[in-house]
Amino acid sequence: EHCQRDEVDEAIAIRDSHRYAGDQVIKAMADYFTEINSFSVDVATHRVVSKDGMSRESMVIQTVAMRRPNGFSLIETGADGSLTVKSDGKVVTTYLADLEQYMETPAPSTFDDVTYEPSQLPMRLALERIAILGALLLGDPHDWLMRDVSTASYIGLERLDGGLYHHIVLSRGEVDWNIWVASGKAPLLKMII
Repeated sequence: EHCQRDEVDEAIAIRDSHRYAGDQVIKAMADYFTEINSFSVDVATHRVVSKDGMSRESMVIQTVAMRRPNGFSLIETGADGSLTVKSDGKVVTTYLADLEQYMETPAPSTFDDVTYEPSQLPMRLALERIAILGALLLGDPHDWLMRDVSTASYIGLERLDGGLYHHIVLSRGEVDWNIWVASGKAPLLKMII
């Protein structure tokens, strides 16, 4: 109970501090992900695309694993088909199951090479498919996350699954990303809407 009270007190102090805006929460999360050597996550994405009064909904399930400097795995299934992109550190293997297409390219030396090397198109597309999560793998994730963001609004602290999370809204043109980041010493990404 004492530990929970300390966490609540810390989170309230951060929330009440004028210097801890949405951008600073994103910066803390980006710095944390820069320091870790590996992680894995399961992502469920509900996509709604609307245009000219019509909308299309789909669900995409992704399993993502990363190991620095260049180990990566993305397995994605959804209404638009399935995709697998894996890097064992030497070779990037891409498989489009629905099209029965298979491709191998040399693995990048680091995740940063993915953004600059023309031969890294499959890996770059995989990182783009996992949106914000993909940016967390790059050398300066804060820069990538905040690129083209017009506002980073700090909404406040919210309790999710028994933990306290900072709720931030990043606005890019007509798109708003609601992001929840754990408070405390490990600012892990909890949820993106």
